[in-house]
Amino acid sequence: LAELYAIAPAKEGASLQAASIPLFSRRAELARAVTQDNPMLAEATVNRLWALLMGRGLVHPVDEMNSKHPASHPQLLDWLARDFEAHEYRLHHLVRSIVLSQAYQRSPWVGSQKPAELDTFAWAQEKPLTAEVAYRSMLTATGHHGDEAA
Repeated sequence: LAELYAIAPAKEGASLQAASIPLFSRRAELARAVTQDNPMLAEATVNRLWALLMGRGLVHPVDEMNSKHPASHPQLLDWLARDFEAHEYRLHHLVRSIVLSQAYQRSPWVGSQKPAELDTFAWAQEKPLTAEVAYRSMLTATGHHGDEAA
């Protein structure tokens, strides 16, 4: 794509030329990239949702799914991606599959033992509440609904 924007260096005494408009649509390129024909779509979606729910992607970092960053659990990634495809790319089904797993529901603390490492996916990482969620939770817990003037 860079060659579409390249401009030859101006010669001495020549007038400057503006870059030509690219001969492709960015929207069309995006649509082509996120079609069901793209084999990476299912894996990238699964990895991103897994990272959101579990605290770390099966491929880490999430945005670098390549040979330099292999999946920590390739069979799980492949199984979830094929299941996601089989259920017509329904996010609801994928979320349900992950949150109903034992790994997601498991607590990181087992008695007095130290929690397992996050990359083993023996448990989902606990996430702190955002300030807004904490505030609304406090209002609800104290019987206020937030519509009253403070």
